[in-house]
Amino acid sequence: MESGIQSGTVDCDDWAYPLTSQRRVQMCEYLAETVREGRTSSRARRYMQRYLRDDLGVRQISAYMIADLGDDTYEAVMLGYSSYFSTHYPKGKHFILNATVTRYGSKGRFKSWVTKTGTREIRTKDGFYETWNVYKESKVGGLWGLVRSARAGHATSSAARDMLRVMR
Repeated sequence: MESGIQSGTVDCDDWAYPLTSQRRVQMCEYLAETVREGRTSSRARRYMQRYLRDDLGVRQISAYMIADLGDDTYEAVMLGYSSYFSTHYPKGKHFILNATVTRYGSKGRFKSWVTKTGTREIRTKDGFYETWNVYKESKVGGLWGLVRSARAGHATSSAARDMLRVMR
């Protein structure tokens, strides 16, 4: 399997097993094509965007970091819109971020690829209770960001290989 991923000649039916679905196999084929050609096609980018959003629930958010809650968990607030998925988020809504890829060291704006994992009841400083969404950083989303934004060549192929390895 590893040699197929390395060369871009991976057997996508075998790669996708046991979660074999036509969409997952097609996603593998697009990534393998990216490995071979060193660039992504517009068709592959559109397909991957839909696969990440619809099948994996991955979204790119734009937010402002507020506080480190410990154990790679942070409080942040949505800034309202993701142009990549043309998605509106509740601007000003606080949420919890479980970081698995990035370590945040200060307040400020950031973008991240995430999946929603649920909600959590929070007691605010004012003593009121609110329900906040909980998001987890997505390694797959971050890798896709590298695949689609890397200049054609080795960096694109390398990011696509990593994505095939992580998603297997």
